[in-house]
Amino acid sequence: MPYFASSRGPVTESDSLLLDNEVAIGVARSLVTPMDVRILGTKDDNWLVSDVVALSVQNATTIASVGHRLIAKSYEVQAENEKLSKMVTSYSKEMQKQLEALEIPSKCKRDHDRSFAEAKRVIFGRSSDEPQEAVRKDPKEDIQRAKLKSPVVDSGSATR
Repeated sequence: MPYFASSRGPVTESDSLLLDNEVAIGVARSLVTPMDVRILGTKDDNWLVSDVVALSVQNATTIASVGHRLIAKSYEVQAENEKLSKMVTSYSKEMQKQLEALEIPSKCKRDHDRSFAEAKRVIFGRSSDEPQEAVRKDPKEDIQRAKLKSPVVDSGSATR
């Protein structure tokens, strides 16, 4: 830390420029260069006061400008964070949809396979795991088989 002296002695880290005028004056004196002393030495008190006021206005303007830039930057960062948050949410939803879309076909295929196996079992009366018989050449054989498997309805007994 550079050495600054006030009327009470050296300036320490616990001293405040904003709260203690003596500290502020001591630091300001230490910041003035020999060239500044020569320039200030050629001016009378009125000129010095006006220069100090002008310098104070310039400092206040600079500080206000920096403050405005920081505020604008914070709004910009906040807007970017909101955009990023929306992008992450959108990406997450899209990935969830894609994951579900990948799961649905396999589930549909399993459901289809189960339904098909059940239909074969009901229609052919056997497990879907059994190998299929060769296609018969004679359709009358199929009709005879179907008659044998279906319950026999006696048309004469229904009227008695």
